[in-house]
Amino acid sequence: LQMHQMDALRVVIQADVFRLNRAAADAHAAATLEAAIAALALARAHGTIYPAVDGPVFTSDSDLTKPSGLTVERIERFLHGTALAGLGKAYMETEARYHVSANYLVADSILESAWGTSQIARDKHNILGFGADDSHPYEDAVWFPSFAACVDTVARYVAEHYLDPRGGYYHGPTLRGMNVLWATDPEWANKVAQIGTSIP
Repeated sequence: LQMHQMDALRVVIQADVFRLNRAAADAHAAATLEAAIAALALARAHGTIYPAVDGPVFTSDSDLTKPSGLTVERIERFLHGTALAGLGKAYMETEARYHVSANYLVADSILESAWGTSQIARDKHNILGFGADDSHPYEDAVWFPSFAACVDTVARYVAEHYLDPRGGYYHGPTLRGMNVLWATDPEWANKVAQIGTSIP
């Protein structure tokens, strides 16, 4: 083969290898997601409880009923320049009132509302995706008079139904426990924890 033919053949082979690797990665991701969905379904069926695990870092297994250790000032610095700026006091007052971690509330607000910029957040002041099911998220999302009112209402609901052992949706006082019935995305707990960990 001529040199230019060899180069062309090498490019074709490299492209084929890339496609095979990509297909394998996609298959692995699909299998991982399928396994996570199956695990959630099993947890729902068997009433699995995910106990809290103490530690210095906010994780999907942190106890959401314990104080976050955050302050209004730290939250405000983190949210500065975003549509959620100014909510530091609301998050901390809500944590004190209902014993629901401000770390969770801040992180999930960011995840669900894209830092307060989603259409549901703008039109309905709903920054926690409350009521927004998969089939009709915008139509079914609950309207609130303000972002702070949304935080207060959702925290109270979560405290009563998800974090209290007497609650109908209780699977442990953790993000992992909430994920069983709160969100259809099996990675929701990990996504919230990842954002929560990034709060300085």
